Amino acid sequence: MGRRMPQGQRLDNVLQAIGSTLAKLESSGILAEVVLPQADKAYAELPFVIEHGGDIYNGRIDRVIIRDNTVFVYDYKCFPVRQEEEPRLIEQYTHQMSLYARAAEGLFKLKTRALIVLANEGKVLEVAISP
Repeated sequence: MGRRMPQGQRLDNVLQAIGSTLAKLESSGILAEVVLPQADKAYAELPFVIEHGGDIYNGRIDRVIIRDNTVFVYDYKCFPVRQEEEPRLIEQYTHQMSLYARAAEGLFKLKTRALIVLANEGKVLEVAISP
């Protein structure tokens, strides 16, 4: 049976991981541009309900920011992603991001862009969505 890590050490590891992720988000500009804005046109955990293809979907969009007459829809991913895994990740989340974009477009009546924030990498990936 393996030894358990002391609770204090686990907490130190968690705090170190959080600090590392925040540093990456800050150095990439994502913290200032996506995570922190509190303007009247920025929303966190925006609830939605949408009908698509005869099905009803509901959920919450992690982050929505309206800038330059465009709605930017963000979904945060907080697990490690290697660069070679990015195309597969985009493919895996295209349906979800398309639903988010349609919901936001319906709410705000503006052009919408869908983006995935890779928090661990300090990177943003755009997801091509069909009109």
